[in-house]
Amino acid sequence: MYAHTKNANTSKWMPWELGYMDGHKPQKSTVLPILNAQTGSLDYGDQEYLNLYPPTTEESVGYSYSSKKLYVHEETGKIEFDTWLNRKTVVLGEKDVRILTEALRLRGININSLPINL
Repeated sequence: MYAHTKNANTSKWMPWELGYMDGHKPQKSTVLPILNAQTGSLDYGDQEYLNLYPPTTEESVGYSYSSKKLYVHEETGKIEFDTWLNRKTVVLGEKDVRILTEALRLRGININSLPINL
């Protein structure tokens, strides 16, 4: 989990560590934006690459403001952080499926002939 603050862009190590971790454990990197309390802004400034990773938010559970959970927001919807972290499957959004389908088609492979569920 990459905690992004207003000063994160001054770090020389965190972008490298985030990319390293993503390379070793694909789909296990997320960004926890520490938002500006006044604006609620989720602007990564000149660190556009952070948009490659799903954001994580803290949300109240039920009607209690004291009980909170973390949620990862993927293209397919939000998922509780613990569930997201421990799952064994890969989740593809519509855009990912289109890109994968086209890449396979260019190689002469029909995606429907593969043992995967889309």
